[in-house]
Amino acid sequence: RSRKLGLVVNTAKCEILTNDEEIADRFRSVAPDIKHVRKSTAMLLGAPIGDEQSVNDVLAVKLQDLRRLAQRLKLLDTHDALFLLKNCFSIPKLMYTLRSAPCYTHQLLSEYDDVLRSTLESVLNTSMSEDVWNQATLPVANGGLGIRKATQVALPAFLALVAGSQPLILELLPRRLQDVSGTSDPVFTVAVSEWETRVHSAPVEPPFATKQKDWDKAL
Repeated sequence: RSRKLGLVVNTAKCEILTNDEEIADRFRSVAPDIKHVRKSTAMLLGAPIGDEQSVNDVLAVKLQDLRRLAQRLKLLDTHDALFLLKNCFSIPKLMYTLRSAPCYTHQLLSEYDDVLRSTLESVLNTSMSEDVWNQATLPVANGGLGIRKATQVALPAFLALVAGSQPLILELLPRRLQDVSGTSDPVFTVAVSEWETRVHSAPVEPPFATKQKDWDKAL
């Protein structure tokens, strides 16, 4: 019936996510063009959902993009370059990934911050000491330029996203999976423990737990 309406599945654009070769072979017997993706490199709507390798792959691409954009910013006027760096090319280009996966432990975020710092120095034609750089990365409300460090934002971004998604997660998943998902997911509880270690304080409680700025403010 779907074919009569012009709805035909393009198997070349479909993916089967599994580490089981037997299951993949069964799908290929029906759809030879289907793409077999292993769990370690799994992606969903641009977000890494596999293991650490999938997160590393995404962050590596983001880092490469930032380096390319940094070279092009040098061709612009200072004010324009600073505006684009702050509002478009720095953390805004990375925020979706930071909120979608636990990126806060990955070394590539430190490299991302290094590129941000060198780019800002190039745009402003100045050299910044460690203290100056740290103040520049504070929010504007705290006397900074608002060009946040990826290493600072990654943890509160992830915590706020999971807490905010909790009601929807409970609606979507069957009861047997709810005890290991959302705010009960071991990945989330480890992230909360890391936040508690950094700020020496109890975690943010609902309804404020859904707001990134409340996790961020304590840090």
